[in-house]
Amino acid sequence: MLYMAGHVAREYVDSLVGHHGDAKPVNLDHLKAQLVDLRQFKPFDMVRIYDASQRIVFEQRYRNPEQLVLVAPLAAGEHPQALPAHRALQLANHGIAIQNFRALDARDVGAAPPGSAVMEFTEVVESAEKARLEKLAFLAALVAAAFAALIGLVAYPALVAVVDRNAVLARQVEFAYINLLKSLGIAISRRDSDTGEHCYRTTLVAIAIGEQFGLERVQMRALIAGSLLHDIGKIAIDDAILRKPGKFTPEEMAIMRGHVKAGVHIAGELEMVPGAADVVAFHHERWDGKGYPYGMAGSSIPLLARIFAVADVFDALCARRKYKEPFPFDRATALIREGAGTQFDADVVAAFVPVAAGLYGSIENRDEAQTLAMLDAKLAQYFSGDDGFELDDRL
Repeated sequence: MLYMAGHVAREYVDSLVGHHGDAKPVNLDHLKAQLVDLRQFKPFDMVRIYDASQRIVFEQRYRNPEQLVLVAPLAAGEHPQALPAHRALQLANHGIAIQNFRALDARDVGAAPPGSAVMEFTEVVESAEKARLEKLAFLAALVAAAFAALIGLVAYPALVAVVDRNAVLARQVEFAYINLLKSLGIAISRRDSDTGEHCYRTTLVAIAIGEQFGLERVQMRALIAGSLLHDIGKIAIDDAILRKPGKFTPEEMAIMRGHVKAGVHIAGELEMVPGAADVVAFHHERWDGKGYPYGMAGSSIPLLARIFAVADVFDALCARRKYKEPFPFDRATALIREGAGTQFDADVVAAFVPVAAGLYGSIENRDEAQTLAMLDAKLAQYFSGDDGFELDDRL
């Protein structure tokens, strides 16, 4: 739906600033003149341009000023390279505001260094229009499904023979895929902890909560894939900050928190199990809306991210870090309980509490080799079955 709503606006912006530098350079003053020209319809409701220091150098609102008050500008530490192509903000009237981002190089804005400026153009989609777009998306999916079904009926006999011959190979490819994600997640975890144990443990804890919560198999696969890669954005964080043994300064903390949006950007380049990217994007959000990077609250945070948030914090409390000793089990679980309804989804905490002691005994107190063996067994359980899984190439 975000793509449908933002397509016209992106085409319009590309016509102003050119496609990836192929068009002639556009001077900032000339660009402003076109944007303030109210005689020409703009397919978005607000536009902002940020300079290299992320200061707003231009802002113009065209429509829906009351709703646009809720759309905050980019915060400090939101690096242009880490921004998604678009993101949505739920409005009080049940509509949404869609923020689209377009990087501008030096030739676009007449400033240096290249690639340092960002153009934000925001559209307000009223609740009725949102419903219409969702209906169109549903109808399009229905037509595609019908077409696929027709093709399937025609080709079914041949396909059955092909599937039978390649079933074993397909399962091997699927298992190789999730093991590749595991290896990548371990490598990321070792950057700031010297071992891959955080990756193993958080994934195993998330699996246990998901099973207790009664997630379906397809949801469990998404939870596992997202858990393995939840910190992939730390690839973009400098070692001097990532491996710092002491407390972060406010500036360092802002950079460190930027790993979430960097992870969203990287995940967008990967073919992931559908739903896995939600864990990457939202696992630092809080139930009370005080998390980051988007400040989402309550059930608007995807369920898989809410589950992983408990697993991540539980392991952080129980693990030894450069700057802290491990918390005793009773203290760690008490803190998780205290966070129910504020930091965490109370239903997720309720699913976690009955299995917490078993998790602590079987996961948190095992050595790395034992923990890895437990993780491999779970991967085999969920990713080497007969039903297969699909990759999400829509990100």
